[in-house]
Amino acid sequence: MLRARSAEPKPLRRPLRWGAVVGSAIAAFVVVSGALAGFSSLNTGGPQTVATKRIFPGPRSLTAQDFRDASSGAESNRSDAYSYADGTVATTSTAIASGTNTYVELTMSSAHPGGLSVSGAQFNFRLASSGGGQSGNACFWFDVRSGGSVIGTHGSYAAATGCSTGTTLATFSTAIPEVSSTDRANGLVIRAYVWETGTKTKTVNIDLATLTGSTPYTAFTAYEIQAVDDTSGAPAALPWALETVDATTYQAASNWPSAAPATTKYLKLTLEPFVPTGSVVTAVSLTNVWHASAAVTNGGTLCYYLETFNGATSLATHGSAGSPVACTNSGTTFASDIVSLPEVNDVTKANNLVIKLYYWISPLCGGGGNPGCVKSVTDRAVVSYSYYLD
Repeated sequence: MLRARSAEPKPLRRPLRWGAVVGSAIAAFVVVSGALAGFSSLNTGGPQTVATKRIFPGPRSLTAQDFRDASSGAESNRSDAYSYADGTVATTSTAIASGTNTYVELTMSSAHPGGLSVSGAQFNFRLASSGGGQSGNACFWFDVRSGGSVIGTHGSYAAATGCSTGTTLATFSTAIPEVSSTDRANGLVIRAYVWETGTKTKTVNIDLATLTGSTPYTAFTAYEIQAVDDTSGAPAALPWALETVDATTYQAASNWPSAAPATTKYLKLTLEPFVPTGSVVTAVSLTNVWHASAAVTNGGTLCYYLETFNGATSLATHGSAGSPVACTNSGTTFASDIVSLPEVNDVTKANNLVIKLYYWISPLCGGGGNPGCVKSVTDRAVVSYSYYLD
């Protein structure tokens, strides 16, 4: 039933109407004043020009997923297993059958400017059975999570998103249109439910797990920064060693040289293309968190300097054999160095950035009375880019 409107006393109508007008005017003034204050510049006198930016200035961090160790003098690939289709695989901790609801969960990086639209988002997954007697195929389905909520489901145990043929790695790229903004892409979580179809269930090898898409200004690839293996039913977190300061570290394969660095012995970080074309790069820096693998005794220290490259072309060195970036004698306490890289001053250099870190033991190591020869332990190696796009 509709309720009858009560008649309003006429003397109240005009004051109420003027009150509403005054209230609206005040609200409009506040909104306009706030909007004007938010613009980056306003001309005074005559016609006004309002300037805004497509991507506002700010630091955005990226970890190298492509990581090489040449501490022995021969370069070896220590890259993140989930980031490239290169045959470097992560194997599930447990053999998994269909219907177990156990999973491998992947958290993607949060490197993109917020508030941008995303188109063509895809989850790229490459897997195979690890093989053995009575093995079968590796299959999967997955769900997509943002902000703690499931925002999309792709496939099921009854209708797999994809299956390998035995031990041959197979790649599946699945559209995930629910990832429609960088706010969702940043920190996106993919939970992949993998299983093996053999009559004697086997483990599964995973060679690639990435998110790709495009903003209005650039195409991008987002890489995992933490995997959680729940295939045993007891989740085990496996962070990428170079991403954060935590208990997961990387120890160099060999002891570093004695007395002086050698340019054939290094750790190498290759950064992915990251900065949109047309951007203005205002600052780039490396954060290196590290210590020696054991205490450097008898007055010795582990030291390093670094060199930056635009692809294969050297840009600059920071420190030297005579003036290292930093040294430590601790085998337990992390040193944290932030090294400014002013030579990385445009998009081309930023998107082709390679960094080599040359370590050595000073003054020398090995032998009676000398410091012991040691390796380095890295807990974080992250590059911060400050840039904007008009």
